[in-house]
Amino acid sequence: MRSRNRTISLAVALAGAVIALAGCGGGSATLSKADFIRQADAICAATTAKVNALPQLGSSATTSQVVASVQQALAVVDPALNQLAALHAAPADFAVLNKNLLIPTRGQDQAAHTLITQMQQDSGNTAAQQTAIEKFSAAASNPDQTTQDNALAAFGFAACSKTNQSS
Repeated sequence: MRSRNRTISLAVALAGAVIALAGCGGGSATLSKADFIRQADAICAATTAKVNALPQLGSSATTSQVVASVQQALAVVDPALNQLAALHAAPADFAVLNKNLLIPTRGQDQAAHTLITQMQQDSGNTAAQQTAIEKFSAAASNPDQTTQDNALAAFGFAACSKTNQSS
């Protein structure tokens, strides 16, 4: 049960980190590096605030509560990822954000969607749900998170370099 609770917390935290990305969009002109960073950081900051405002689950959360919580987080994260991806930056500038935030977050996002599907399909089957949680935990883990956050910070991102950190 402890492993399930830790993984549920990870799922919600991950969804929260992923959510840490919604705010403003870009125009059709290529943004300067400073404008790109400013707009992306605004999206990351707004998303982080929204994720942090979501209710936290307790260790005795039910399957339906876990699913609802992850769905709430994804409802914030998915649009934010799209907004970040739509920013019109120079290719080299966008590559930094893409490699260090968008690609890893999209992988975690997909793992969260898969978890929701499995939890709903396996409703009432605790062993199958535990397996789904363990698969999610493995798929959502990011051993390069610190390196990616450091790369974002070194490039000049403030809020976007902190979306992978727990609040």
